[in-house]
Amino acid sequence: MKLMLIRPPLEFGQDWDVAAQAEIPLALMYLGAACRRAGHHVVLLDAAVQAEPSDLAFNDAGILHVGASWEEVARAVREAAPDVVGINSAFYTQMPQALHTARVVRSVLENVPILVGGPPVTVRPEDYLAEPAVTVAALGEAGVTLPQLLERFAGGQTLDGIPGIAYRRDGRMTVNERIGFLEDLDALPDPAYDLVDLERYMRTASMDTAGHWRWRPHRTMTVLTSRGCPFHCMYCAVHCHMGRKYRMQSAERALGHIRFIATELGIRELHFIDDNMNQNRDRFNAIPSSAPPRRATGWA
Repeated sequence: MKLMLIRPPLEFGQDWDVAAQAEIPLALMYLGAACRRAGHHVVLLDAAVQAEPSDLAFNDAGILHVGASWEEVARAVREAAPDVVGINSAFYTQMPQALHTARVVRSVLENVPILVGGPPVTVRPEDYLAEPAVTVAALGEAGVTLPQLLERFAGGQTLDGIPGIAYRRDGRMTVNERIGFLEDLDALPDPAYDLVDLERYMRTASMDTAGHWRWRPHRTMTVLTSRGCPFHCMYCAVHCHMGRKYRMQSAERALGHIRFIATELGIRELHFIDDNMNQNRDRFNAIPSSAPPRRATGWA
């Protein structure tokens, strides 16, 4: 099947911290790699990437729209003509944009299944399924779930028995509880870097002293080497969608990925987004110590 993955445009109010340039859509790139490995064709639309910083401006309603216009999203969906669409909703504050993306897709493709996923979807799937355009809410890690969903859609089968999803049945929400979390992170394919134009992420938008948005170089790659957190901090919800068991790539697997980024992609600065990268101290220390000696500028 042809799967289209979408990160929606971002919108910010005047009192919010503005992220004028998005990092790589790592979650969607991992999902794309998993679905490719299962034999499906994948395209990725990152509608959160701003084309020109000079276009950034708050509208009369006090909203700053970052990324593609809704007309551009509709055109990209129409041109791609996917069999299934998956929409990422990474933050609850951006839920309206995810749901509006679903409505835009539905206006272009009347019968295509529309899936949504991300941390807030896992925690409150009912808020997303309240939108009629949404077909399925993916709960937790979708690297296994999504290929299974694609197979069911391809065969015209029901969604019964697929763990880790919420959907409507007879007008009511049905939840198929997920069964644990991915244990062997070494078995995951690397993110599908070729699904995006990486150079679009090697910059960031900042405002100069005259109040104009401009690009400045920012050649940094986002990396994730572990998942889950064993702690019980009352202010954090990461365990709700990643679990309390700390799961990690081996030092060798993490280092192999880092070497690929440095040698094949030519990017020397990394941004680790692990919630607790040094939770296992032996593994943490083994990553740099396993690397060959380099200049003082770094080992990655």
